[in-house]
Amino acid sequence: MADEVLGLLSGALPAECGAELPALMAATDRSGDLLDALARMTPVTSWVEAARAYSSGAFVRAADLYADIGTRPDEARARLAAASALVAGQQRAEVDEQLRRALRFYRSVDATARLRESEALLAETG
Repeated sequence: MADEVLGLLSGALPAECGAELPALMAATDRSGDLLDALARMTPVTSWVEAARAYSSGAFVRAADLYADIGTRPDEARARLAAASALVAGQQRAEVDEQLRRALRFYRSVDATARLRESEALLAETG
């Protein structure tokens, strides 16, 4: 399925993909393939830049870009990914900051599954 999705990305990144596409590609170890596809896209939009940042592991940058675009769900997903990545580096203050920002959104929309995921990560770092 990842091959099929990558084949559909010919020249433009559909906005509705948001952070979902880079997150799914990361989950299937296909971030490099997505980065290759994104490198061929013109024009380079804010969506492409955010997907590149997410796919390259620059989750805080991706979250900031999604925030600039105004897509709060994608921003929160990238902030949760950032917190997860930062836990490994034991960067507690930055983990807390990213989780706080993600949790604010997830609570506002009652996103139960993401809330549980975020709160479990918070407990893990506490």
